[in-house]
Amino acid sequence: MKTNSHRPKTWFFAILPGILALFVDQIVKFQASQVMFNDRLAWSVSWFVGPPIRVLLLGVLIACLLLMACWQLRRHWHWGKASLYSILIGAALSNVLDRLWLGGVRDVWHVPGAQFFGLTMMNNLADWLMILSIIGLFLFDIWEVISSVLLKEQDKHLGDDSAVS
Repeated sequence: MKTNSHRPKTWFFAILPGILALFVDQIVKFQASQVMFNDRLAWSVSWFVGPPIRVLLLGVLIACLLLMACWQLRRHWHWGKASLYSILIGAALSNVLDRLWLGGVRDVWHVPGAQFFGLTMMNNLADWLMILSIIGLFLFDIWEVISSVLLKEQDKHLGDDSAVS
């Protein structure tokens, strides 16, 4: 089995974007002049369980996300994908820290014109980082599928050419 001796250093640098996402989000929230505390789920959906279960549920969800990231990156390492997973996890942890310390997430940006069921839509940097990371991961997977199909087609054509000559 092929071993990669620089993998620990690689993992360390892959974690940095997530740490940066966590700290920058916390700084933005701290510096905000107008803050709304959101004790609900994403997009202000009500919780269906009490506070002790919420923390456990969030911990399990982040642990599952971390395991999924490690599993996928061990199968096929890519810096971009590692960075996106790192940012996604760092941003999620930032919002979880808000919930643990403050009882709710600090939303600091009002989305103009976005009102649903009488609720004003507010968000924060972590919310945007999570959404953009998920979109990025989705695009990476699409690119990998397209690349795989194109490579198979290329190999098929090369095989046909060699059979003819």
